[in-house]
Amino acid sequence: QTGATVYNCALEGSYMAALQPTVTNIEENPLDAFSFFWISDSIQTGNWDLQYKALPLLPDNIDKKSYTETIDFMKTIDYASVDLLIIYYDGHDYLNRNPIANPTNIYDVTTMEGSFTGCFERYPINYPNMQAMLISPTFCYVTTEDGKLEGCDLADLGHGNLPTCMTTLQTQAQNYGVSYVDNFYGIKINAETADKYLLNDAITPNDEGRIMIAERISGFINARIIKE
Repeated sequence: QTGATVYNCALEGSYMAALQPTVTNIEENPLDAFSFFWISDSIQTGNWDLQYKALPLLPDNIDKKSYTETIDFMKTIDYASVDLLIIYYDGHDYLNRNPIANPTNIYDVTTMEGSFTGCFERYPINYPNMQAMLISPTFCYVTTEDGKLEGCDLADLGHGNLPTCMTTLQTQAQNYGVSYVDNFYGIKINAETADKYLLNDAITPNDEGRIMIAERISGFINARIIKE
């Protein structure tokens, strides 16, 4: 919808926050290699050894073939030529109860804030011409202990509801000059419309929902292009 060349580097089921503070023992949590900070680190160093080491160790619920194809592709990209980096995670960090922030360490990669901050301390230096855009998750459901569904706008899983989780990241985005697109309130996916726009997993938008999201993101990009 923008006429741009788009590289889809999605890693389904990955998290923004890592589970462990280091990747010394990646065998314990191989999915950490595909968290936001460590993927960003590989982009900036050009070294993808960590991801290739972790690929065969991924749990069975992860599509290893898809991950391998994505990493194979990502290492071929000339990132110096990329105009816009779009960061788009769904509510999996929230559902996994990953911490939002560590008040004593803003670079703690086991938190969403730390993973984001550690990345954007370096991106502007290494890629001064690359702009970035952080996309908020859309509405999703939480399955309660009694098997019922509760909206993420109400359910506090230990770190606040989903909109609360995104407030900290929105602030950090502003601190680092990263555009922020609110898809939680900006997209008409909510408790009243979820049956129409979400798949059976209660978190993934269906084709109609994805079109709405694409239209909103491309609308911001096109408006900026026209303005510039």
